[in-house]
Amino acid sequence: MNVAARELPMRWWTLNHATDGIGRECPQHQTMGPAYDFAAPDSVHNLPFDALPAFEPNFNTVIIHGHAKLTDLVSSAPIRNAGFLVSGRLRAVLQAFALPVHRFYRVPVMYRGKHVRGYSWLHLPEPSLRLNDEMSIEAVESLIAEQSLSSLDLVRFYRPERFAYCFVTDALRLAMESAKISGVRFGTAKLFGPRAPEVRHVHHFRHVD
Repeated sequence: MNVAARELPMRWWTLNHATDGIGRECPQHQTMGPAYDFAAPDSVHNLPFDALPAFEPNFNTVIIHGHAKLTDLVSSAPIRNAGFLVSGRLRAVLQAFALPVHRFYRVPVMYRGKHVRGYSWLHLPEPSLRLNDEMSIEAVESLIAEQSLSSLDLVRFYRPERFAYCFVTDALRLAMESAKISGVRFGTAKLFGPRAPEVRHVHHFRHVD
């Protein structure tokens, strides 16, 4: 009996905000402009998780804490966690890959009293998949494949908590690293991630006349 083993390649990683190398304040974005109305219909607090906004969101103005570093991916407390605050450099990298339904919004940014150009809010609605905590990794991966989501380079889930991550392909991760995109941290993904080696037992039978 011979034993052959093969390892499935890493396909997805989790994309997270960095907590190191971003300065002394985290999140980096902690407040909007002094007159910002969080109760207004166009407030960033009303950004939906499951659809593109039916209104033009008011991002005026994103103020980055002076003790934080200005990075390509910026962590935010005021803006609802339904997407990412990205620089023009990161936006250019992302737009070269297959993204799900999304929309970029230009965002006015202030940092240490100066206007900073080129930042956008990337809104990422959750795909319409009925995931739950009881589902196995294999079941979720099959469902994702059935919906052709596995052909995308970025997928964001907000629920259930077990799968509430932004997943990116290895190709996108490598492109971000090659471009030296700052403010990001990659983690090992549960979905389409590494597997224990699959062991196949090959039996050799002797033919007897």
